[in-house]
Parts: sequence; C-alpha cells; structure tokens
Amino acid sequence: MSAWQEVARRLAHEIKNPLMPIQLAVQEIASKYPGDDPAYRRLLDTATEILREEITGLRRLVEDFSAFAKLPKVEPAPLDLGAPGRGDRAPAAEWQSFSRSNQRIGICTL
Repeated sequence: MSAWQEVARRLAHEIKNPLMPIQLAVQEIASKYPGDDPAYRRLLDTATEILREEITGLRRLVEDFSAFAKLPKVEPAPLDLGAPGRGDRAPAAEWQSFSRSNQRIGICTL
C-alpha cells in the first residue's frame, strides 16, 4: 500500500505544478481580448468556462491523491473471526464505519 501512496503523492505533485500557470493564462487571455466580435467573445467565454471547470476538477483529483498519500500506515493484526459469541455482539470498538455515496466501508483502526 505504501508504494501506491508514494505514486499518489508524486502524481498529485506533477498534476498540481502546472495548474496555476494554466489558470492564470486562461484568465489573461479572457481579459485581454479587446475585440468587439460577439461570436468570438462567446467562444472565448465558453472556452474559458470549460477550462476553469477542468482545472477545478484536476484540483479535486490532486486533493484526493494527496489525501490517499497521507493515509496512516496499515498495521495488520490477527483477528479470530470465528470466536464464539462474536456474531451476536456489536462490532468491536476498533472498527469504524465510513459512508461514501451509496457504499459503506468498514475500516479497522487497531
């Protein structure tokens, strides 16, 4: 898992680096057009909006990769799932339940 975390960290770094210059260039192009051609202005505005949305999407992706890279180190421990009486009790305190969309994920925090 740590190898994947390192990949995520590096990928987040490589994606994040060019985002600010791209965003600044898009803003400058949009603001510097002095012409009065309404068709070209609409085209420029549409292209600018698409680029802003995509940059925002890439930023979210970078944040997700960064969060994955910062997950705590997993330390597996043996657990007897067949222990008598285990099924009729509430889940052990070391298990936390997380929800994401319509999925429920259990994570052991031993």
